[in-house]
Amino acid sequence: MNEEIKKPIISKVNLLAYYQILGGIVGIILIALLIANVSNYTSLIIIMIFIASVLYSYSIACGIFLFKNVKRGLKYSIINQFLQIINFSLFGYGFKYISGLFFTIETDIARSFNFELKWGTSSWEFLFNNDNGEKVISINLVAIFLVVLIDKLIRKNASAVWPNKLTEIGPTP
Repeated sequence: MNEEIKKPIISKVNLLAYYQILGGIVGIILIALLIANVSNYTSLIIIMIFIASVLYSYSIACGIFLFKNVKRGLKYSIINQFLQIINFSLFGYGFKYISGLFFTIETDIARSFNFELKWGTSSWEFLFNNDNGEKVISINLVAIFLVVLIDKLIRKNASAVWPNKLTEIGPTP
């Protein structure tokens, strides 16, 4: 791989790896705190805890893959970030999964179309048939930024690999 291309890619990939691992660890800690504070476990709570655990474990795995296999790690990481872009709570059902930092633009379409900016760290919320009257949609700008960054890293990584593949086939005439 071309050294001028390789160094910036590796440093950004390593930063992304640490970010995803840290975000996943914070999420697992949140789950542990929830488990410590819940006294009545219904099957729905167990399923929600399981889903959140899988998602945060996936975030940690994405970070680990980035250290071991950049191409595979970037592919999994972009999926992880896509899962975090849109959060909603509509008609009694909701999905919110954030692993790492979030900076969201949020609107409650039931009350008004006023927009709020919110920020924070790893969080999750799943609603199943729990109509609390909220009709909220939010877009995570950090996840969008990371999807764009990961896409650029995938493209740079691919362009850095091709010159080496061509020289392996044979020298240019």
